[in-house]
Amino acid sequence: MAGFSLGGQGGQGGGGNNAYAGATGGDGGLTGDVTLTNAGVLKTSGDRAYGMLGQSLAGKGGDGGDGDSIFVGQGGKGGASAPGGVITMTNTGTIATKGLESYGMFGQSLGGVGGDGGSSDGVFYSDAGNGGTAESARCRVYFVCPNGGAVTLSNMGTITTEGARAHALFLESIGGGGGNGGSAGGWISVSGGSGGDAGNGGLVTAINGKDGSLTVSGQGASAIFAQSVGGGGGNGGDAFGAGAFASVAVGGAGAPAARAVRWSCRTMA
Repeated sequence: MAGFSLGGQGGQGGGGNNAYAGATGGDGGLTGDVTLTNAGVLKTSGDRAYGMLGQSLAGKGGDGGDGDSIFVGQGGKGGASAPGGVITMTNTGTIATKGLESYGMFGQSLGGVGGDGGSSDGVFYSDAGNGGTAESARCRVYFVCPNGGAVTLSNMGTITTEGARAHALFLESIGGGGGNGGSAGGWISVSGGSGGDAGNGGLVTAINGKDGSLTVSGQGASAIFAQSVGGGGGNGGDAFGAGAFASVAVGGAGAPAARAVRWSCRTMA
């Protein structure tokens, strides 16, 4: 049993030349929530053959357009990304898997990655675009931030797995990474783009009810594997002052990594 929701990637900003800067990349598409329920019997055989699989993957921001000019070069900003959707999965039936990494229940929500800033090249001044960031207006004003969504897996039935790293319940929420700053090249004053801030990991919750049974047999297999991971900040862009009269060449600032939110696990006797 599988359910997916995928956000589309934002479009790339157009390139600029002479008096025009590179355009900003489009924002990544939103993804939806995924809900799966099993009250029957699910059996699989083979490597990575999951009993239940639910994923929500947000769209990546589009890359900023490059800006090249004889006088002033300006790269476009990377587009903002989107949050991962909410994953809710429930088993009241029977799930049996056999094979390498064949999880009983697999739930994953991923925030989108920010678009990369456009590069720039100008004689007098060159300013590369910043990477798409969690601190965009889309996040600050409309609260559409590239965080991982909440993931909840509940088992009130029976789950049995056989195989190496075949966890009975696997759930994770990962924040989207910030976009990389664009690189800048020029003769007099150049500035690389800053890396974008990343999104936070979301809340992950695993519940094994009083009538629930989790049985695993295989090296590295866990009854419950849960993690919430913050996204990585974008890299700052390079700056190259090539002329004999180059006065300033400043590389872009790298962004800090984000944080995990929290996770919880409940087993009921």
